Amino acid sequence: MALKQCKVKTTSKPGFFLVGYVLKSFTAERLAFCYSTCSTDPSCQSLNYNLASKTCQLNSESRKSKPDSFHASDGYVYSDNPDRGKKGSLPTVPGFSCRNIDENGDLDSSGVYWIRPAGSLVSFQGYCDKSAIGQWTKVTQQWIKQTFKDGVTLTYAEENDGLVISGQVTRNACGYGEPPGALTLIKGYWTRIKYTQEFRGIASCWSIFGDNRYGRTSVGNKSTGVHPLDSSQGDSITNEYFMGGDSHIFDGETTKCVDVNTNFWHNNNPSVRYATVILRRDLSAENAGIFTGTSCGTPTYKIKDIYVYF
Repeated sequence: MALKQCKVKTTSKPGFFLVGYVLKSFTAERLAFCYSTCSTDPSCQSLNYNLASKTCQLNSESRKSKPDSFHASDGYVYSDNPDRGKKGSLPTVPGFSCRNIDENGDLDSSGVYWIRPAGSLVSFQGYCDKSAIGQWTKVTQQWIKQTFKDGVTLTYAEENDGLVISGQVTRNACGYGEPPGALTLIKGYWTRIKYTQEFRGIASCWSIFGDNRYGRTSVGNKSTGVHPLDSSQGDSITNEYFMGGDSHIFDGETTKCVDVNTNFWHNNNPSVRYATVILRRDLSAENAGIFTGTSCGTPTYKIKDIYVYF
């Protein structure tokens, strides 16, 4: 035990502390007890010790992963924990995200790591691509994790070194049977997804761009794992072509069921309509992907130029 305390002391920084990542707080008469408690807890990444109140704070992050939260204060002693558990290595030592694991220097290689998003009480395993951290990465067929569908024929191919999803709706529904739906889950704990979707034929009712009102039951009530398109939250839609029916501009409604010209998928002129979207992942979702649901029509669609951001 004395050896561990010595190791921790070599990383001490008197006059500093980390703000906002306290796992546990307790009174410790001696700084050495704070050191030893942290060194034997794999989830403790670092510690703060308040000299006046003799309060020990065990932190879930460190000055390396959260440099903007590392501040000077004469009343504190800060220390990294050299015996810490690597982020993502255990369900009790999860990362908030793949990027968080990388920020701690613990994303040694691409693979499966334990993740627990901020605010969540549950850890789950997610794939992290080390080469994709902080950049958009094109999705190929190898990124397909799982498919759920009913009333739709899906085909997968690759064009321009990227995955292309083609859908042919085979059931009209429209009050007679469950609305068709198809969900392709994309491997990895990415945080944003970007893709272009083309729409052909006619569907009076539909759910797209993260929404799943129509077709949800056909995929076993699975969540899309992403938030529906909402520009006020940082999502975007660009490259719009007749996405407003008679106009190019999409109105922002991600689910619709009306027989009017402003319903772009009810209007079959021109023969193809399309747009490019960027959507946010629901960070608590273990799985996420691309969903399309329809009713009152047997249209076709194509999803291409798919990218994810870790």
